[in-house]
Amino acid sequence: ITDKDLNDALQIKGIADRIEKVRQQRNSPKSTSSEKSKANPHKFREDRTTSKGKVSLIVPCVTSENRQYFQMGILGSNAIVNNNVSVVFDCDIWLLALLESRMHEVWAKNACGGHETRPRYSSSLCYNTFPVPELNNKQICALRNLSKTLLEVREKYCDKSLADIYQNMPPELIRIHHLIDETVDSYY
Repeated sequence: ITDKDLNDALQIKGIADRIEKVRQQRNSPKSTSSEKSKANPHKFREDRTTSKGKVSLIVPCVTSENRQYFQMGILGSNAIVNNNVSVVFDCDIWLLALLESRMHEVWAKNACGGHETRPRYSSSLCYNTFPVPELNNKQICALRNLSKTLLEVREKYCDKSLADIYQNMPPELIRIHHLIDETVDSYY
Protein backbone atom coordinates (compact mmCIF):
# COMPACT_ATOMS: atom_id res chain seq x y z
CA ILE A 1 0.00 0.00 0.00
CA THR A 2 1.41 3.38 -0.94
CA ASP A 3 1.50 6.38 1.39
CA LYS A 4 -1.12 8.10 -0.78
CA ASP A 5 -3.43 5.06 -0.61
CA LEU A 6 -2.98 4.91 3.16
CA ASN A 7 -3.73 8.62 3.53
CA ASP A 8 -6.83 8.23 1.33
CA ALA A 9 -7.99 5.25 3.42
CA LEU A 10 -7.46 7.20 6.66
CA GLN A 11 -9.96 9.77 5.40
CA ILE A 12 -12.69 7.14 5.72
CA LYS A 13 -13.89 7.11 9.33
CA GLY A 14 -14.48 3.36 9.63
CA ILE A 15 -11.07 2.51 8.25
CA ALA A 16 -9.30 5.16 10.32
CA ASP A 17 -11.04 3.90 13.48
CA ARG A 18 -10.08 0.30 12.76
CA ILE A 19 -6.44 1.16 12.09
CA GLU A 20 -6.32 3.16 15.33
CA LYS A 21 -7.72 0.17 17.27
CA VAL A 22 -5.02 -2.05 15.75
CA ARG A 23 -2.36 0.54 16.65
CA GLN A 24 -3.59 0.59 20.27
CA GLN A 25 -3.71 -3.20 20.47
CA ARG A 26 -0.21 -3.60 19.07
CA ASN A 27 1.20 -0.98 21.45
CA SER A 28 -0.53 -2.30 24.57
CA PRO A 29 1.70 -3.63 27.38
CA LYS A 30 0.50 -7.21 26.72
CA SER A 31 1.28 -7.07 22.99
CA THR A 32 3.94 -9.32 21.51
CA SER A 33 4.06 -7.27 18.29
CA SER A 34 7.41 -6.44 16.75
CA GLU A 35 8.51 -2.83 16.33
CA LYS A 36 7.88 -3.12 12.60
CA SER A 37 4.35 -4.38 13.25
CA LYS A 38 3.70 -1.59 15.76
CA ALA A 39 4.82 1.01 13.22
CA ASN A 40 2.51 -0.40 10.53
CA PRO A 41 -0.97 -0.96 12.03
CA HIS A 42 -2.46 -0.89 8.53
CA LYS A 43 -0.57 -4.05 7.53
CA PHE A 44 -0.94 -7.69 8.48
CA ARG A 45 1.41 -8.73 11.30
CA GLU A 46 2.93 -11.53 9.33
CA ASP A 47 4.11 -11.11 5.80
CA ARG A 48 4.85 -14.55 4.53
CA THR A 49 5.82 -14.65 0.93
CA THR A 50 7.56 -17.19 -1.19
CA SER A 51 11.11 -16.72 -2.42
CA LYS A 52 11.85 -16.49 -6.13
CA GLY A 53 11.93 -19.95 -7.68
CA LYS A 54 9.93 -21.52 -4.86
CA VAL A 55 6.21 -22.15 -4.42
CA SER A 56 3.71 -22.19 -1.58
CA LEU A 57 1.27 -25.07 -1.24
CA ILE A 58 -2.20 -24.50 0.12
CA VAL A 59 -3.99 -27.32 1.95
CA PRO A 60 -7.63 -27.16 3.05
CA CYS A 61 -8.05 -27.91 6.75
CA VAL A 62 -11.25 -29.87 6.09
CA THR A 63 -12.38 -31.73 3.00
CA SER A 64 -15.35 -33.87 2.01
CA GLU A 65 -15.46 -37.53 2.97
CA ASN A 66 -16.67 -38.10 -0.61
CA ARG A 67 -13.29 -37.17 -2.09
CA GLN A 68 -10.31 -39.50 -2.24
CA TYR A 69 -7.71 -36.74 -1.88
CA PHE A 70 -7.27 -33.38 -0.21
CA GLN A 71 -7.48 -30.70 -2.88
CA MET A 72 -4.07 -29.06 -2.50
CA GLY A 73 -2.81 -26.41 -4.81
CA ILE A 74 -0.24 -23.76 -5.56
CA LEU A 75 -0.73 -20.40 -3.88
CA GLY A 76 -0.07 -17.13 -5.67
CA SER A 77 2.35 -14.73 -4.01
CA ASN A 78 -0.32 -12.04 -3.55
CA ALA A 79 -2.86 -14.32 -1.90
CA ILE A 80 -4.11 -13.80 1.63
CA VAL A 81 -5.31 -16.95 3.37
CA ASN A 82 -7.66 -17.46 6.27
CA ASN A 83 -7.65 -20.00 9.08
CA ASN A 84 -9.40 -22.68 7.01
CA VAL A 85 -6.20 -23.63 5.21
CA SER A 86 -2.63 -24.55 5.96
CA VAL A 87 0.20 -23.20 3.83
CA VAL A 88 3.63 -24.65 3.20
CA PHE A 89 5.73 -21.62 2.27
CA ASP A 90 8.94 -21.70 0.27
CA CYS A 91 8.88 -25.29 -0.87
CA ASP A 92 9.69 -27.03 -4.11
CA ILE A 93 6.87 -28.15 -6.43
CA TRP A 94 7.75 -31.84 -5.90
CA LEU A 95 6.15 -31.65 -2.46
CA LEU A 96 2.71 -31.35 -4.10
CA ALA A 97 2.94 -34.88 -5.53
CA LEU A 98 4.13 -36.31 -2.22
CA LEU A 99 1.32 -34.67 -0.25
CA GLU A 100 -1.32 -35.53 -2.86
CA SER A 101 -0.41 -39.21 -2.64
CA ARG A 102 -2.69 -41.85 -1.16
CA MET A 103 0.09 -42.61 1.35
CA HIS A 104 -0.14 -39.07 2.72
CA GLU A 105 -3.95 -39.10 2.55
CA VAL A 106 -4.11 -42.21 4.73
CA TRP A 107 -1.61 -40.65 7.14
CA ALA A 108 -3.68 -37.46 7.33
CA LYS A 109 -6.94 -39.27 7.97
CA ASN A 110 -5.38 -41.32 10.76
CA ALA A 111 -3.17 -38.67 12.34
CA CYS A 112 -5.63 -35.77 12.22
CA GLY A 113 -9.02 -37.40 12.53
CA GLY A 114 -11.97 -35.46 11.24
CA HIS A 115 -14.72 -32.97 11.79
CA GLU A 116 -17.88 -35.06 11.99
CA THR A 117 -17.31 -37.36 8.98
CA ARG A 118 -15.07 -34.96 7.05
CA PRO A 119 -11.28 -35.52 7.10
CA ARG A 120 -9.24 -32.74 8.71
CA TYR A 121 -5.73 -31.55 8.02
CA SER A 122 -3.32 -30.07 10.52
CA SER A 123 0.19 -28.87 9.88
CA SER A 124 1.34 -29.83 13.37
CA LEU A 125 -0.40 -33.23 13.57
CA CYS A 126 -0.03 -34.33 9.97
CA TYR A 127 2.47 -32.41 7.86
CA ASN A 128 5.14 -32.08 10.56
CA THR A 129 4.86 -35.73 11.58
CA PHE A 130 4.58 -37.37 8.14
CA PRO A 131 7.49 -39.82 7.86
CA VAL A 132 9.25 -39.16 4.56
CA PRO A 133 12.00 -41.50 3.44
CA GLU A 134 15.28 -39.96 2.37
CA LEU A 135 14.77 -39.12 -1.30
CA ASN A 136 17.51 -39.01 -3.90
CA ASN A 137 17.69 -36.51 -6.77
CA LYS A 138 16.14 -38.94 -9.26
CA GLN A 139 13.13 -39.52 -6.98
CA ILE A 140 12.68 -35.80 -6.34
CA CYS A 141 12.85 -35.13 -10.08
CA ALA A 142 10.18 -37.78 -10.69
CA LEU A 143 7.93 -36.19 -8.04
CA ARG A 144 8.55 -32.75 -9.54
CA ASN A 145 7.44 -34.02 -12.96
CA LEU A 146 4.37 -35.68 -11.48
CA SER A 147 3.43 -32.45 -9.72
CA LYS A 148 3.70 -30.51 -12.95
CA THR A 149 1.65 -33.13 -14.79
CA LEU A 150 -1.00 -33.03 -12.04
CA LEU A 151 -1.26 -29.25 -12.39
CA GLU A 152 -1.46 -29.54 -16.20
CA VAL A 153 -4.31 -32.05 -15.94
CA ARG A 154 -6.17 -29.85 -13.48
CA GLU A 155 -5.68 -26.86 -15.77
CA LYS A 156 -7.72 -28.64 -18.45
CA TYR A 157 -10.68 -28.33 -16.08
CA CYS A 158 -10.05 -24.72 -15.05
CA ASP A 159 -13.73 -23.91 -15.58
CA LYS A 160 -14.48 -26.06 -12.50
CA SER A 161 -13.37 -25.77 -8.89
CA LEU A 162 -10.96 -28.29 -7.38
CA ALA A 163 -13.83 -29.48 -5.22
CA ASP A 164 -15.87 -30.24 -8.34
CA ILE A 165 -13.15 -32.10 -10.22
CA TYR A 166 -12.25 -34.14 -7.14
CA GLN A 167 -15.90 -34.95 -6.45
CA ASN A 168 -16.24 -36.56 -9.90
CA MET A 169 -12.65 -37.17 -10.94
CA PRO A 170 -12.08 -37.26 -14.71
CA PRO A 171 -10.26 -40.39 -15.93
CA GLU A 172 -7.13 -38.37 -16.73
CA LEU A 173 -6.98 -37.06 -13.14
CA ILE A 174 -7.53 -40.55 -11.76
CA ARG A 175 -4.62 -41.82 -13.89
CA ILE A 176 -2.16 -39.19 -12.69
CA HIS A 177 -3.15 -39.81 -9.07
CA HIS A 178 -2.63 -43.55 -9.52
CA LEU A 179 0.80 -42.84 -10.99
CA ILE A 180 1.61 -40.55 -8.04
CA ASP A 181 0.40 -43.24 -5.62
CA GLU A 182 2.50 -45.98 -7.24
CA THR A 183 5.57 -43.76 -7.33
CA VAL A 184 5.30 -42.63 -3.71
CA ASP A 185 4.51 -46.17 -2.53
CA SER A 186 7.67 -47.41 -4.26
CA TYR A 187 9.77 -44.94 -2.22
CA TYR A 188 8.58 -46.49 1.02
